[in-house]
Amino acid sequence: MIGTRGFKKEVTMAMFKKIVKNFGPEWGAAVMGTAAICITMQLSSEVSRFFSPLLYVGVGFYLLATVMFITFLIPWILRFFMYPEEIKKDLQHPIRGNFFPTMPISFILAGTGTNKLGPMLFGPWFAYHLSIVFFFLGAIGIFIFGYLLVRTQFLNRDVRLEHANFSWFIPPVSHLIIPVLGACSMDVYWAGTNLAPVLFLISMVALGIGFFNFLFVGAAIWHRYTYQGIPEARLAPTLMVGITPTAIIVIFLIKFIQAVEASHGGLFGINFMSLFPLIKIIASVLWGYSLWWLMLVVILITHYITTKAHPFVFGWWAYTFPFEAFTVSTGLLAKCVATQFLHGVLITLNILVVIVWIIVVFGTIKWLESGAFFKPQH
Repeated sequence: MIGTRGFKKEVTMAMFKKIVKNFGPEWGAAVMGTAAICITMQLSSEVSRFFSPLLYVGVGFYLLATVMFITFLIPWILRFFMYPEEIKKDLQHPIRGNFFPTMPISFILAGTGTNKLGPMLFGPWFAYHLSIVFFFLGAIGIFIFGYLLVRTQFLNRDVRLEHANFSWFIPPVSHLIIPVLGACSMDVYWAGTNLAPVLFLISMVALGIGFFNFLFVGAAIWHRYTYQGIPEARLAPTLMVGITPTAIIVIFLIKFIQAVEASHGGLFGINFMSLFPLIKIIASVLWGYSLWWLMLVVILITHYITTKAHPFVFGWWAYTFPFEAFTVSTGLLAKCVATQFLHGVLITLNILVVIVWIIVVFGTIKWLESGAFFKPQH
């Protein structure tokens, strides 16, 4: 009996080590794709009393995302200590390496969900303080991986033009999402406190890094898609990532307006009230670009499906978060521009978001059952 127990323990430990070894950096994308739905549900619940129950659906997605986040974070961290050689391979990979920031992004999304839905679950004091902890942990991770990935790309002689794809947008997006939680925090509990200037400064630094890297990286990717042709089918989902930078900037701009309003029209001696009309125009322009990009993705994915194979890979999670970010931007823009029209668009997008999420979840289950998780990804 003791020998049997010892054998089972060894088998369990061997399987756990195998899982940790193969637990790639991309698993944060699954957390992102689940966590953002709680915000789309929360915004949709505000459209009318009929949709108010969606708030509790959002709470359910928030709790599910929290469980996923904790479950995935453990092997993700252990891999750095148990298999550093695998981490090094992934960091040097021109595609896979870009997914490392997805886990720090998950900290920011966890903080955003906690900021919005946490007060009704844990009480305001605990929720708002916990969201700040997530803010700093996520920001630190994002800044670290931002430098690591740029350094690797610049020094890696194996990176070629044909490697460029829209997963390269993930590091810029990771920086752009920091000021979203920063603005959310200044919008409510921390407005007017000593922490507000710190949140503002970190958010502005991250916004500058993310915005300009978005422009530089975007130019390289556009050049590759124009002169090298579209990449192989397994990279097709990364097309959706192209919608994310402008959608997140829209989210930040609207949340920034709300943060300024919470501070009675000014922040740190600067009166932003006169800039509100311009900010709303810029947000509308960027939202329009995101909509255009969404249509482009539909056209290109249709091309993949009709002319090439488009089998399920874990990368299909790239279809979730960017689409959800666009939905959130739509819901926030509806608060100040074309309210009635955009409310209808928001509800429609929210339904599509859930459908896409369900398809990807069941695809992931089949993908795991096939044993693809344990196959080399390099």
